[in-house]
Amino acid sequence: MKNYYQILGINEEATTEEIRKAYKKMALRYHPDRNPKNPEAEEQFKLINEAYQILSKMDSRSSYDFRRQNQEQSRAKQDYSKYTYTGYEEGSNYRSRQYRYEPPPNYQKRETPPPKPEPLLTKETKLALLIVAVVMIFAAFIGVFMMRIGSDSNFKHAQEAYEAGDIADAIEYLDISLDQNKNNINALILGAEIYSSDMQNYKKAISYLSRAITLEPENSALYQLRAEAHLALRNYAGAIKDFEKVLTLDPARVSISLRIADIYLSELKDFQEAIAYYDNIIDVYEDVPAAYLGRAAAYYGLQDYDKMDFNLGRVKFFGLEDAAYHYYRGLHAFEANQNTNQACQHWQVAATEITKAQEMYRKYCR
Repeated sequence: MKNYYQILGINEEATTEEIRKAYKKMALRYHPDRNPKNPEAEEQFKLINEAYQILSKMDSRSSYDFRRQNQEQSRAKQDYSKYTYTGYEEGSNYRSRQYRYEPPPNYQKRETPPPKPEPLLTKETKLALLIVAVVMIFAAFIGVFMMRIGSDSNFKHAQEAYEAGDIADAIEYLDISLDQNKNNINALILGAEIYSSDMQNYKKAISYLSRAITLEPENSALYQLRAEAHLALRNYAGAIKDFEKVLTLDPARVSISLRIADIYLSELKDFQEAIAYYDNIIDVYEDVPAAYLGRAAAYYGLQDYDKMDFNLGRVKFFGLEDAAYHYYRGLHAFEANQNTNQACQHWQVAATEITKAQEMYRKYCR
């Protein structure tokens, strides 16, 4: 049996958080994108994923620990049996005694049981019933098969209608397709796309994506699409939960970590939680200027101007002097240094893209 604890480099008493951190660290080290044309790294990456899937869930981890403990106990018993007493072997000096069994005086011979009754169903009847059952099963199979063919056909009609810009016909064909096969995942995904992108019916899109996820629970793209729909409804808790699931399935998705951090920063105004996510990104990838810029904005929200200045310096070091950088540089110059002229210079650059920079420039620079 594979030692998943050894694969992740942790002990058997590790907590769920320690398992998650070890998994992220090992997955990043052996990720195929970082080890191209390295079959050994790819095989190790698969083992790391396998170990995390078992150890990250309480029920599967308990089952694994129980089977592993039983295996060790069984091995110990086998080792012990080598030294246990097995009796005298043939050829020993002890003579075997022969005993003759005699029944007791009051022994009565058991009476012969009565003959079994004749079966209610004859062989011919059983054969006939078996044939009927096989025919019924075959008919059901053919029915399901034909329904799936019809479902796929209506999905293709829906796809053609959608590409032609006929949303109403596309929805009608999709409804028929899902009536014929409720597990047609292609129809569910197309329906989610239509309801989300073209009709802005995000609740319906979430319903379709949830059904698709039950069919493919390891498909990270489905969780990401559902997270975007939650964001459109301002259901930030639901969006964060789905984005976290994407990271569980693919820890190397830095863009997803940035999305979660930005939700805490811009939508929830939870600056401490945003900083925690930016810290995790920077701990693994030191060359992500967007993480430094986000962390600078979070420290601005906490009015920690020294740390804000440090992170803006890192952004400049990596060459990301975009509009957002100049906007926050202007805020730092205005509030921390009381240097209005310097602040106005930065806001003038940022005003071409950022509305708040335009407002600050009009208010304080004219």
